[in-house]
Amino acid sequence: MQEFLWVVVVLCLVATMGGAQEPAVVSLTEASFPRVEFGTWLVEFYAPWCGHCKSLEPTWEALAAELKAQPGIHVAKVDATVETNLASRFNIRGYPTLKLFSDGRLYDYSGGRDLESLKAWAAGFRETSSTAFLLNPTAADRVWLWMERYATDMYVVVVHRPEMAATLLAMGFLSGLLTALVLCLPSKKTAPNQSAPKGKQD
Repeated sequence: MQEFLWVVVVLCLVATMGGAQEPAVVSLTEASFPRVEFGTWLVEFYAPWCGHCKSLEPTWEALAAELKAQPGIHVAKVDATVETNLASRFNIRGYPTLKLFSDGRLYDYSGGRDLESLKAWAAGFRETSSTAFLLNPTAADRVWLWMERYATDMYVVVVHRPEMAATLLAMGFLSGLLTALVLCLPSKKTAPNQSAPKGKQD
């Protein structure tokens, strides 16, 4: 009889653990966001009132269900209207914004919002450009990250928009030339008074 009771207890515990499984799409907050440092995380920054976010929701759920079987890959969402610090840190300007975090690298997404496109991104994101990210950066880290992102943006411009790169180069050259001319122009100085002060005559 005692053994039977132990079996019942074990079965109840297993059933309880099974019912408490994490949902397919994980809701992240500022407190739980450090989890993205481990594994690969596809994160949607959304606003509850956003129509495009509501349209994406079933696709995002389907993506999470398909990727859940793959170890180390997670699908999550962040309410940017509540987690304003996270939204500011990752420069969220529109909704929904999709980002991928993996091995200390941050990947931005700008493709289609259909299931197949999102699955292709999850499978081949390492072939796209990325930037480093730190959850608690120092001032020096922020400067370094800004420089890296600037270099990445310039690379994209040079490769994909060479005519814009030429314009930016010309503008930079003209700005430097004007600055040099201003610095090299002689400044007008007031001539010193040559007359000696009149002294008392003997």
